[in-house]
Amino acid sequence: MNEFYKVESPIVETDVFKIENPKIIERINNDITGGKPFHYIFFGTTGVGKTYLGTHISIKCEERWEMLSCISHYKEHISFISSDYTDKMEADRKNDNKFSSNCLMIDDLGDEKPTTPASHDYFSGLLEKRYLYIKRNNISRTIITTNLKSEEIIAMYGSRVYDRICEHFIICKFNNDSFRKKNLQIIKG
Repeated sequence: MNEFYKVESPIVETDVFKIENPKIIERINNDITGGKPFHYIFFGTTGVGKTYLGTHISIKCEERWEMLSCISHYKEHISFISSDYTDKMEADRKNDNKFSSNCLMIDDLGDEKPTTPASHDYFSGLLEKRYLYIKRNNISRTIITTNLKSEEIIAMYGSRVYDRICEHFIICKFNNDSFRKKNLQIIKG
């Protein structure tokens, strides 16, 4: 076993996240404890535990993970481009280098604001960059969370990006209802 990816305990399925295919938890445990590279895309509605599971996986790995929210990352990109900073492109390039991290979690793909063709083109380029990094680096790990369905990913980022995701990523569908709605309390008075 590669000590680089040693974990204390495997992930267990809880009420917070249930995946349609229960074998995915076994697969994740095997990938983590076996020191294997892995790439997962978690999709489903809001509040089903995608971010929770992705964060939990990254904590279980001893490797340092780069964690980024699409909305925050895009806001940083916009601020670099619109700033008075003298070397806007260099600052933006350093920001985008996160996509070349050995271990990367991209949270809420499709939630970049403003949602425009320019933002979709920008993230298409970053996903292509990640794809090329994965092709060249056999110890990389990636987790993407999204509320988008496959058709929506194709519409936003193009069939080329989706096809490349399918090449390397294990697609995990979350079908349960939002845990937040389950805990919702309404007092009528």
